[in-house]
Amino acid sequence: MRTFIALELPSPIREAIRLRQQQLRDALTEAGLARCFRWSAVENIHLTLRFLGETDRGQTERIAAGLAEIARRRQGFSLCVGGAGCFPNFRRPNVIWLGVDGQLELLQAMQAAVEELVVAAGFEAESRGFSPHLTLARAQRERSRADLQRAGELLQRLAVQNEGNVQGGSAPCFAVTEVVHMRSDLRPAGPIYTPLSVHPLMGG
Repeated sequence: MRTFIALELPSPIREAIRLRQQQLRDALTEAGLARCFRWSAVENIHLTLRFLGETDRGQTERIAAGLAEIARRRQGFSLCVGGAGCFPNFRRPNVIWLGVDGQLELLQAMQAAVEELVVAAGFEAESRGFSPHLTLARAQRERSRADLQRAGELLQRLAVQNEGNVQGGSAPCFAVTEVVHMRSDLRPAGPIYTPLSVHPLMGG
């Protein structure tokens, strides 16, 4: 089975993300560019700490035990939804995302502990650095490079316009109180996520 480790988002944060996603989608629709992207279902958006891929039963048990220990050693902390961006950049927007702000040093420390755990469980070490984000959409493969470049230019303008709101303190924030090992079943209508184990943080 395919699995990943993530932080779930409370309902008010999902609603704030839905509104931001809709703003971006409406702007792209007006420019005739919304079909450049496949948009994430808001109920499936989460903050991924580590994607694992195929995971066997023994690894699942080791991860559950390891996450329980990680959670017991850590207090809850606060994160906020940041501004929009694109991977790899606005000129080639393969992924549209919202950034994450707040107590990032605690988030980074948790992710480092998770990385150590999964390597010990038999997974290859992650070659890329951890870049916390919430995925709003992915580029459709059949779209032309010119259309995607136009979409990226529009997204960059919108991101700059919204930057003042984020810096001005209107960004929605939430408390991180647990970490989840999640199963991912890919279906034609979209992935279905099922928690395999949930681990409350100390004081969470």
